[in-house]
Amino acid sequence: EAAIPYAEFGLQTSKEIGNRESEQDNLNTLALIELGLNNYTPALNYAQRSLEIAKELKSKEKLRDVNLTLSTIFQELGQHDQALTYFKAYTSNKDSVLNATQSKQISELRTIYETEKKDQEIAMLAKERELDQIKKTRLWIGLLLSLGLGSLLIFYLRQKRKKDNQIFAQQQIIEQEKTRNAQLEATRLERELEFKQKELTAKVLQLARKNDFLQVLDQEVNKIREQSDTDVKNATRKLSNMIHRDVDAETDWDDFLSAFKQVHTSFIETLTTEFEDLTTNDVKLACLFKMHLSSKEIASALNVTPAGIKKARHRLRKRLQLEPDQDIHTFFIQYPTSKT
Repeated sequence: EAAIPYAEFGLQTSKEIGNRESEQDNLNTLALIELGLNNYTPALNYAQRSLEIAKELKSKEKLRDVNLTLSTIFQELGQHDQALTYFKAYTSNKDSVLNATQSKQISELRTIYETEKKDQEIAMLAKERELDQIKKTRLWIGLLLSLGLGSLLIFYLRQKRKKDNQIFAQQQIIEQEKTRNAQLEATRLERELEFKQKELTAKVLQLARKNDFLQVLDQEVNKIREQSDTDVKNATRKLSNMIHRDVDAETDWDDFLSAFKQVHTSFIETLTTEFEDLTTNDVKLACLFKMHLSSKEIASALNVTPAGIKKARHRLRKRLQLEPDQDIHTFFIQYPTSKT
């Protein structure tokens, strides 16, 4: 894949300077590259264009090479008849080139042997020694360059590994710190929620105890009123009214609902959205069920009798459309506390 741009550049350059031989070579090279990438359609296109130029040039060497390329492409495509045809052409061109080359070489060798045998032998020996020395020099230079490049590569890899290890260690520390902070935050939130739940329960129980106390106090005031004169009865009646006003006051409930929403953030909003016909008392009762309080505690908190709680629970079940075997306490305990 990396070779394709260079071959295409070579092809374009050959076209620009009008070098048909180079153009044919580049087309055949592109065909071989695409063949190696299993891109048979472009490979076949390049090879056929190369064959046309080779025929134009009437070059047996180039015809030999491109016919071999085409034979290979058709073989890969499973078109064996076509592959055989081009392979035969390749063999024919190969034999012709070989025969022509051999004839030429034999003629030249005969001429050299007959005319310049001794001088040529001396020159060949000198040339061989010179070439051998050049090869040895290049070999040593190559070895030294390889050693140098190898040393640089090893040094680079060691430094890179060292740097990567440092980065990895820093990332590990950062991840550990993030995990620790997340655990601390989760613990803090869990403790905060636990504290708010205890505080909320305490508020409800305090409200229930207050209502119980006020009811007892109201009963005692009624006893006094029954056994007293008119002035005392009037005074106790005023005191009783004050007790009832305090029991019925919504201030304590407002404080309770504010604290409840901090623990169960979207419980009321989700519930009233799903069941639009719920009353205010239904919502209060649902909140107390969510806290898993007993019927007695709920009755005290709402300042009603256990029988009243039973009736209110029955009405609430109908509005929620619960099945007969479905427990209302379990329904509210499992009801989502916050939006997901």
